[in-house]
Amino acid sequence: MDTRSWTVETAPSAEPILKAAAKTHMRITVTDHDDYIDALIIAARKTTEHLTGRALITQTIELRLDRFPTTIYLPRGPVQSVTSIKYYDTAGDEQTLDAAEYQTELYSDPPRIEPEYGYSWPSTQDRMAAVTVKYIAGYGDAGTDVPDDLIHALKLLVAHWFESSEPVISGSIPRDVEMTYNFLIKNYKVRLPG
Repeated sequence: MDTRSWTVETAPSAEPILKAAAKTHMRITVTDHDDYIDALIIAARKTTEHLTGRALITQTIELRLDRFPTTIYLPRGPVQSVTSIKYYDTAGDEQTLDAAEYQTELYSDPPRIEPEYGYSWPSTQDRMAAVTVKYIAGYGDAGTDVPDDLIHALKLLVAHWFESSEPVISGSIPRDVEMTYNFLIKNYKVRLPG
């Protein structure tokens, strides 16, 4: 069975919403909870990225595959660029695939990579994580690059978590918060094939 795994190699250098914007949304003027609000902003971004399959702020992602599939589907977009595709050849030596040998469709959902016309994927050593794709994903470096409806969804989630900092009893989560958040992110959800 082929497996794939991926990780964020370089995390975003900023968050999509500033603490000041979150506090304004929640009508908070004191600084007593600033560290907690910062943590909620990070958690809201990570949750939204996980649920949508999208990177909100620029980050470097590394995808590892046991071998080359027909099409490489990138697990988190939007993709700004593919940095490299490396693989272990049949002798066990790491090689870097020439960019002229593959084509990218970075605007599709999900973004994908296939061999360029007239090329095929090289043979790899039979090993785990024989292929590594490194790429840059995200809407941009600042929150102003992120779509407004995703920003609003993040603010709603941060505010909800701030107000409900204790565990909730099943069925006590306000339906309107959950419905609004899900409505705002639904058009951004990306599903990987298979």
